Amino acid sequence: MSKKSISKILICAMLISILPKTSFAEEEKVNTEAVSTNEKENKSEKEAPKVEENKENSTEKKAEAESTEKQNTVEAPKSEDKKEKSAEEVKPRSARNKREVRANFEGTVTFVGQWTGESRRKEDSTKNFTNADEKLGAPLTNPGLFRSIGKTFLGWSDKAPVGNGKLADGARLFSPEDKISTVFPDGIPADAKIYGVYFSLNDPETPLPDSTFGLGLSIVGGLNKFKLEGTEITIDKDKTSEEVLPDTKLEEEKDENKDRKIIDNYTKKDDVNEIHEVIATSEFQTDPVISMLVYRDPHVGYVGPIFSNTYKDNEFKTDDGKTGYTYVDININLDNDLVVPEKIYLEYEGYAWRPLYVMGANKQVLNIFDPNSNADLGNTKDSFKTLVSSTNPKVTFGVNTNNNKNFTVRMIIRTGNEKIAESNITPDAGQSIAEKILQNMKLKVLSKKDLKTLLPGKSDAELNNNVLRITDEKAKELADTEGETTLKIKGYIQGNTMVNAGRISFLTLSDEEEIKRVDANTIALGYTIEKYNVTFTFISGTEGKDLPAEVAEKQPADKFGIENGVKETLENFADVKVDGGTWKFKGWSVDKNGVSEAVTNEATVDGDDLILVGEWIFVEDEKPVEPQKPENPQKPENPQKPENPQKPEPAKPQKPQVRKNGELPKTNVSSAMSYVFLAIAGLGGAYISKKKDNE
Repeated sequence: MSKKSISKILICAMLISILPKTSFAEEEKVNTEAVSTNEKENKSEKEAPKVEENKENSTEKKAEAESTEKQNTVEAPKSEDKKEKSAEEVKPRSARNKREVRANFEGTVTFVGQWTGESRRKEDSTKNFTNADEKLGAPLTNPGLFRSIGKTFLGWSDKAPVGNGKLADGARLFSPEDKISTVFPDGIPADAKIYGVYFSLNDPETPLPDSTFGLGLSIVGGLNKFKLEGTEITIDKDKTSEEVLPDTKLEEEKDENKDRKIIDNYTKKDDVNEIHEVIATSEFQTDPVISMLVYRDPHVGYVGPIFSNTYKDNEFKTDDGKTGYTYVDININLDNDLVVPEKIYLEYEGYAWRPLYVMGANKQVLNIFDPNSNADLGNTKDSFKTLVSSTNPKVTFGVNTNNNKNFTVRMIIRTGNEKIAESNITPDAGQSIAEKILQNMKLKVLSKKDLKTLLPGKSDAELNNNVLRITDEKAKELADTEGETTLKIKGYIQGNTMVNAGRISFLTLSDEEEIKRVDANTIALGYTIEKYNVTFTFISGTEGKDLPAEVAEKQPADKFGIENGVKETLENFADVKVDGGTWKFKGWSVDKNGVSEAVTNEATVDGDDLILVGEWIFVEDEKPVEPQKPENPQKPENPQKPENPQKPEPAKPQKPQVRKNGELPKTNVSSAMSYVFLAIAGLGGAYISKKKDNE
């Protein structure tokens, strides 16, 4: 090997020795990251032209897409059918076979058992229906001056009638104005039938006789069947206690025979803005057959409606019993201790009847006024005429009470332009028109809530002055008896049925039957004073400290049966000295609905149990003062030295790293100087060699 080669090797060794310390793994990692960065930059540079190219070709691609869509328009339904089929295949077999069944109202219905031919025979007829809204329609005609009332049509039924106009168990009654879907809500079934319901003066299955004499005897013998039977009156039967005595809390309710007792908790009222209101509602009903018969009021030839033809030119006497005309009296008797306003508002609801008079004591006819205009309508047989409508079953009216506590509302049958046609009646959901007609007649005293709607301009105080109520003084008096003393509301109905069919030959076709008195249930109203409990509890307000017996024994005893509004005086307690400190009373608080509120001196029972919490805190006794340390402590005169002080050992020099298995060390610090000397030696050798060559 030449001298130049040796010199070059030495120079390379020197350069290697001064390179920084770097492991091969770290170098590889750096190189990898560098390559990755370069690749990303190159990729971005390559993609940039593509974006520009896409922008340039976007219009061409859009046009191609539109062209392709047009070409595939015919094929699209096939694709959709395929998707739908796939979805259908996923469903279970039972779900695939199940189909929604829609009610079918296309079909034929047989109307069974219709009297016709002047009540001489029964016939069936059929009717084809095409939609759900088609009406049932009227029965076959059954004419005749007198013979028509022999078999009076009442309505249609989904079951064959039993007896004289009676419905079978579970059967329903329908009007000719009812829709076919009301009878068959699920669609018209096969072999569908509807049955005619008739009221007969003779045997229900027997035609009227052909002879005049036989016809007359049948009518005379059957007129007494027109009397009102099955009459019943109730007061607040289906009303909740809150609806009878609003804004109070129910304490007790009892039903004994025909009496209903409602006892509420007494709450003080001011009789002006807050009152003890009473709401009374009476309901009147008769046998369903007679009720529908009265509504239809069948017409007899030249005589007119059989129940009401005597109304013409009638002076309508106020007497009880047989008066020569058909009426029903609803009597309401109020307790003398109930407050009846000077002007009271009432509402009647019914399809067959309407009010004629409102009478007080001794049949005194009271003045009526229009509730909307406050106009006085007087006290004659015509006073209600302007308030009665042929489209609304409700009649709202005001009465000048004249200090009366007992009232009689006389009712007569709607006639002429007062009559509500079946086509003007809207049934409730799931109800037929006929069932709507047969619902109970109602007479109620309007509540404050009702008056707010009727008289929106009135203040609360004015409205309170026009409702039935109990004074606060009387309510408190009743409460003091713990519900033993009550105020009562009673009622009853009575009346008269006058049926007139004129004359046949020498036979007078009329009958008058008195409707006997039927008493209503009694409503008994009372109050009780709700009692509450007052409880006392002591707690420690100092964490980690329990109340000692000396404090606990001062806790007041609980109280029971305390009336609402009672004020409880609160005690403040003196300090209690114990070992190590003193317990001090901090104060009282009321715990109500989980919320604590501080109170002083007194607390009031306010419609709930009163829970009083007294808090005590512990104050420790003061501790004795410790002596203070001197500010400049003196040093000892002869401080002792340690006998054997230890000397710090010098640090041992580290051994230089050497080659292992021919590899260079990972650090260049310990061997740097050796490489420097080698480099200098190499440079020196190279210099000497060059000098000799030059020589």
